[in-house]
Amino acid sequence: MPNRVKTMLQIRAIIQYMDRGESLNNISTLLQLARRTVRKYATRARKSGFTLKELLALDDPKLSAIIYEPAKKDPAKMSSRELYINDKLDYYLAELKKSGVTKLLLWREYKETAAEPYGYAQFSAKILRHQKSTKAVMHFEHKPGDYLYFDFAGDKLHYVINAETEKKVPVQVLVCVLPFSGYSYVIALPDATLPQIIKGLNKCLDWIGGIPRHVKTDNMAQIVTRSNKYEPEFTAAIQQWALHYAVGLTAARVRKPRDKASVENEVKLTYQRIYAPLRNETFYSLETLNAAIEEKLKIHHLTKFQKLDYSRLELFEREEKALLAELPASKFVIKHRAVSTVGADYHVILGEDNHHYSVPHTLIGKKLALIYCRDEVEIYDKHVFVAKHPRNRKKKGWSTITEHMPEGHQQYAEEKKSQEKDAFMARALAIGPNTAKFAEGIFAERGFRDDSISAVNGVLRLGIHYGKDRLEACCGMAIHHNLYSCRSVQNMLKTNKDIEVQSSQQHKVPIHDNIRGKESYS
Repeated sequence: MPNRVKTMLQIRAIIQYMDRGESLNNISTLLQLARRTVRKYATRARKSGFTLKELLALDDPKLSAIIYEPAKKDPAKMSSRELYINDKLDYYLAELKKSGVTKLLLWREYKETAAEPYGYAQFSAKILRHQKSTKAVMHFEHKPGDYLYFDFAGDKLHYVINAETEKKVPVQVLVCVLPFSGYSYVIALPDATLPQIIKGLNKCLDWIGGIPRHVKTDNMAQIVTRSNKYEPEFTAAIQQWALHYAVGLTAARVRKPRDKASVENEVKLTYQRIYAPLRNETFYSLETLNAAIEEKLKIHHLTKFQKLDYSRLELFEREEKALLAELPASKFVIKHRAVSTVGADYHVILGEDNHHYSVPHTLIGKKLALIYCRDEVEIYDKHVFVAKHPRNRKKKGWSTITEHMPEGHQQYAEEKKSQEKDAFMARALAIGPNTAKFAEGIFAERGFRDDSISAVNGVLRLGIHYGKDRLEACCGMAIHHNLYSCRSVQNMLKTNKDIEVQSSQQHKVPIHDNIRGKESYS
């Protein structure tokens, strides 16, 4: 014979089977409970004002208070304590919207005034049920330094790229906000791609001067690869960014606008405090537009909250800034990954640039990972660091470190390098001793490398256009001023510095015993 419900575990089992779509008859059979018993608790669950998943998420005292709550009574038949709390439910919901007010605080205040107070579990359940029935929104209590929210504004700003045609370029506007203080950052970006988002976030962290514990985003495709209520999946680049700054990544739940209410409210304020004041101004570059945005943003932060005597900046500096983590020494740079097999020439190739980079010759035949950014290329054998090169975008070019070569190759390279250097020095000496000394100075300062070879070659070619005599004179001036660069010599030739010096020397009065100075007339 079926039993009656004896424990909260059985009630949870009923609700769980209901959530899975089981019929009440099947639930009765599975749990060995009377059908009318199952029907009674199923009815109470459906009429509670909560979804089945929400009921399962409650602890036993709260679930018990809801499931065992008697049906609504006629006010005339209600007890005095029921009438008392029902009369104050709207007040409690309004109070919960205020910063720092919790149900526990309200319950303690309620106990002091109620003649026959309910326990905390029943008190909390009544507020939750009333909230559901009135569709009121619970107040989210934000902790200082806990979250940074960001999203793009729906409307775009513009700047003009052609003053004559007044052709406008639309730009995306990224809005970031610390929900506790309302302190925010707004920046116009060329587009909404992930590199631009990361650029905006880097600038935001610089603006606020620290790092919050978490960063929450909307489910934008550039960042979230798979939406999930509990464990959303993020793109590799934004995960690298989060690791660099040691910040937790979260995403708003799909179709849950309250999850990002703070940033949506900040977007509205951005329209009011930034878009509107700038609507009649024209900007001729993205830089001037962002400078104007920052000025309006400063005014916004200095404006006091309505009905309060402090501003967002004051609240941020007083209670939140000190709780932010310290910024790292360097900004995050997006890194990409490629794989290449080491050839017999002990080089790997970065396909994006079609450029070859050397690795130790002992790794010939191995498949290595290339981790690269805008400025450098790092090479790894699985997780073991192998080599690092400055990134070179020269197509079909070669970047080689001498130490990576076999011993025989190193000796040959040194001999070849010496021969090449002798050839350069012979060309420089053919122009003159100053030019040779200048070339030797560049090689001594930088070594015999691609950049120094390019600099010396550039200097020698200047003699073709300006003549050997002028080049020799300018190299002498550069040596005198310790300026060992091709650009220095080129600027002297362009501005005729050598001609000016030669002219002044021609007009200088020679020193002679028969010529008296000013001291003879004093």
